[in-house]
Amino acid sequence: ARRLTGHLILNPRRNLENQPLVKWESNTIGQRDSQITTLNALYELAKIAAEFLGVDFDDSEENADKDGPSERDLDLVFNRCVNWLSIFFDCEEFARMREDSNLVVEGRKKESKYSLLLRPVGFILFFDAVAKALKESELTDEREVIERLLRIDWRFESSLWKGIMVNTRNNVSNKASDINLASDLAVYLICGESTPLSFRSNLEQRFRKQYN
Repeated sequence: ARRLTGHLILNPRRNLENQPLVKWESNTIGQRDSQITTLNALYELAKIAAEFLGVDFDDSEENADKDGPSERDLDLVFNRCVNWLSIFFDCEEFARMREDSNLVVEGRKKESKYSLLLRPVGFILFFDAVAKALKESELTDEREVIERLLRIDWRFESSLWKGIMVNTRNNVSNKASDINLASDLAVYLICGESTPLSFRSNLEQRFRKQYN
């Protein structure tokens, strides 16, 4: 995750003293913060990429004394994250945000097009959906998956996420079950009937349970 923060895609000015796009000191981002995401969100992205690639990665306390992934595996994970992020930042809105932090602040407003993705939990669920779509559907092109996902309504105020990612108090949920449901829903929205029947049935059951 730290290595990613130094890459050109997340650090266009190559200024290691001032990471303009990544917030280091906290796992949360405020409305007025100019960073796009957090170091912790990048860590979660790396875990998603590791699982997608089949890289053995266990950060539980019980395994703290064991050797981590090999340098080769870390390189594979790093390169996959860079590839996904590069496609993500090809999106016109995010490309402009890389160069102008004021646009990040504007983009985080609840009515803005990608406001949910500019919160760490939304960023994480987006890339979780990328990995799932590539595994659970007939789609194999990473660019197509990411571009399709970016066409979903990611506004914080969208009714799509009410009761899943946005609770009755109008706060973003960080519950693992909500993130998992939201990413599965995103996969279904871009893949539809090309997902396995078991995936759709499980999603429907959880969706119905979520809304009682």
